[in-house]
Amino acid sequence: SAIGLYIEGFPDVQELEKVMTRARERRIPVVAVKSGVSTQGANITRSHTASMAGSDEAASALLKRLGIARIQDLDTLVESLKLLHVHGPLKGNRLCSMSCSGGEASLMADTAIGRDVVFPELTSEQHDSVRATVHDLVSVSNPLDYHTFAWNKEEDLFATYSAMLACGFDLSMLVLDFPREDRCNLETWDPAVNAVTRAVVKTRAPTAVVASLPESLPEKIAKDLVSMGVAPLCGIRQALDAAQAASQIGGAWRRPLFERALPGPGPHLEQPVENLDEAHAKGEIESFGVGVPRGECVTSVDGLKNAAESLTYPLVLKACDAALLHKSDAGAVMVGIDDFDELVVGAETLFSCYPSLLVEEMITDAVCELIVGVRQDPVIGPWMMVGSGGIYAELLGDTRVTLLPAPDDELETMISSLKIHPLLSGYRGSEAGDVSALLATLQSVSDFVMKRRESLVALEINPLLVRPKGKGVCAVDAVLQYARAS
Repeated sequence: SAIGLYIEGFPDVQELEKVMTRARERRIPVVAVKSGVSTQGANITRSHTASMAGSDEAASALLKRLGIARIQDLDTLVESLKLLHVHGPLKGNRLCSMSCSGGEASLMADTAIGRDVVFPELTSEQHDSVRATVHDLVSVSNPLDYHTFAWNKEEDLFATYSAMLACGFDLSMLVLDFPREDRCNLETWDPAVNAVTRAVVKTRAPTAVVASLPESLPEKIAKDLVSMGVAPLCGIRQALDAAQAASQIGGAWRRPLFERALPGPGPHLEQPVENLDEAHAKGEIESFGVGVPRGECVTSVDGLKNAAESLTYPLVLKACDAALLHKSDAGAVMVGIDDFDELVVGAETLFSCYPSLLVEEMITDAVCELIVGVRQDPVIGPWMMVGSGGIYAELLGDTRVTLLPAPDDELETMISSLKIHPLLSGYRGSEAGDVSALLATLQSVSDFVMKRRESLVALEINPLLVRPKGKGVCAVDAVLQYARAS
């Protein structure tokens, strides 16, 4: 009914892709714990398996592409398998919670923060339906604290549970903590258990009973709940992570399978790595449809004068040196140059340190700056990172990763999940960015990588300027590295 994996490495990603396609065809969901998140864990994994595990970013992208929900720990793995065994993948991430304690309701709401699950507010109709079943002092909300007014009253509990389950959430959860049987009489909990199982029969809503502490759900009761179509989940954190995993798998299954198979790892590339200077790097990606500023590489002031005559101010002047990967840090970039005299002064300064300079038209209407980076993982294959770019790229840490090649919908999801995305949509009345051109450019980068993967080590475009809608995007800087295959 469901499969759980503990993964140290990927000996054959293409074969794994075939297996996961068969699992999807047979409607068997898969969850996995992948070790090697930390530097220490990655080192231990490599020494233990005597093989490379692949970078963690690429591993996460691979699991997502294959529809495998990634779990962080073994207890959540077990809870996810229980939920998937009983209900299969969920239709979405909209949850409801019911408990007789405000503390439990608050814990549910707080623990959901940072997870891809939500507790939607009840509609007025849903609110009224639940209100009719609870005590006047109960504040109706989601998560719902129905208090203990109805405790031990099966019919009252049945009415409340039925009203909540009928709201159509993707998973309804009832928080129940059972005491030790050798110290307490568990019959006191029978009305709640009976009421929720009856409500499930009535509404056919996917439902789980959640113990706030893993040890507070006896095995016998858990087995009984499974037999009645209710998932028994141990721990609030684990339950919400399990719901997130089941929702992610459901979302993956609703997307059509990408028609292009994973290429797998490329050839082993030998040192030394060859860095292209910026002008040549831009020429390479421009030939695949990536927009770059108009400009020219020059080696003298006279050459600069000739180049500037065909360009429109303001201009940018920078060193064009393959060994210089971070020009801003070295003070080798001058921006906002408005006339030729200013250009010559800047050129004399830079020519004193560098033999070649690149002069370009300055893009002044950017909506936002992105970074696009490509690497070749030696185990998984080529992958691309997209994130907030410019000088704040490392500071913000706002990035997403996908494997290459990638379908448009996956790229769209990546972009929309970035913190910087509101700028692309037109933040506070500003112009919206040219998202369609951005998607086309990312696909052009993908095409470039797939054509050059026999020798490509890395590509980084930073920043990639997204201009207003209809004006395209522009790669303002690029670093490109090649190596020979062994």
